[in-house]
Amino acid sequence: MIQSDTLYYVSETYAYAYEDAINWINRTIALIGTVSTVLVALTTAIVKAYKKIVNRTQKLLDDFTIRERMEVVRLAQERAEIKGVIYGELYDILYELEASRVSIFQPHPEHEERFISTSFEVVNPRAAIPRLKDYFQWKKIDDWRCVDKVWRRNPFMYFPKQSSIKDEKLNFLFMKRQNKTVVYVKLENSAGLYKGTICIEWVVEPFQYLDKYKNYLKDKALLIANQIIPYEPITEEPGKGVLGRK
Repeated sequence: MIQSDTLYYVSETYAYAYEDAINWINRTIALIGTVSTVLVALTTAIVKAYKKIVNRTQKLLDDFTIRERMEVVRLAQERAEIKGVIYGELYDILYELEASRVSIFQPHPEHEERFISTSFEVVNPRAAIPRLKDYFQWKKIDDWRCVDKVWRRNPFMYFPKQSSIKDEKLNFLFMKRQNKTVVYVKLENSAGLYKGTICIEWVVEPFQYLDKYKNYLKDKALLIANQIIPYEPITEEPGKGVLGRK
């Protein structure tokens, strides 16, 4: 038989082991609780930081969008103001010289001049002539190279009648528009860059006073050349369907 002292020792050993196990379980639970608390706190901090970054990024994007839209509006307003100034100058020329039409032939696009189009046009209501902008668009400079060179080379060109025009292309324009007189004025800005050509036409009575108005036209041309903006046609580029703006 097992002695009582031995039974007491075994019982006491089991009691200590049980107590140690309970203590270990309690410490483990406490540790798990602490880790869980830390994880929850860390997760909360990460979520808050993420939300803050998202909100800040969204605010920056919103601010950028607002600034971008404001810039678009500003550029549109600036463009409209410049066009208003140029149209005002063209109307001054139209009525000062009692012309039938004043228009601008402008090369485009700005950094790769491959075409010539009518970018601005004002017409005297009494002239009863069709709009030049309706048919003189997207003319290839290669096809009008001689005309383009003449326009770029000469500050003024005065054709009092059709027989004085030797170039076939210019002659075609003269006849198509039923002109009595045509004056071309070169648009050259203060930096010496060619920006286009003013075309002044008379279809009712011939104009015979160019010498009187040369300085006047020179000043107008310089003012317009310094103001004029790149031309972006609203019609489609032939064969490509590329749209621009007026």
